[in-house]
Amino acid sequence: MEDFDSFTPERNHELGVGHFNAGRFFPAHEAWETSWKQAKGTADAEFFKGLSQLGAGYVHLQRANAHGAFTLLRRSARPSSPNRWR
Repeated sequence: MEDFDSFTPERNHELGVGHFNAGRFFPAHEAWETSWKQAKGTADAEFFKGLSQLGAGYVHLQRANAHGAFTLLRRSARPSSPNRWR
């Protein structure tokens, strides 16, 4: 897995999208979680938080944890403030 802490939030977002689209949900979650931490206090933080939860929800789904998947996927779908990533 990449060293997400060494990348910008934008690069981590790109990596997260690539991992997610390839079905690699854990690294996608990790990339977006790092973006979320890097974006704390900015308008982008809630967006990355939602993506991180989306990735984690799919990890739970892969592991047949229906309750965890449902909980995280529901959290990821909560509306957040508009920002430049949408």
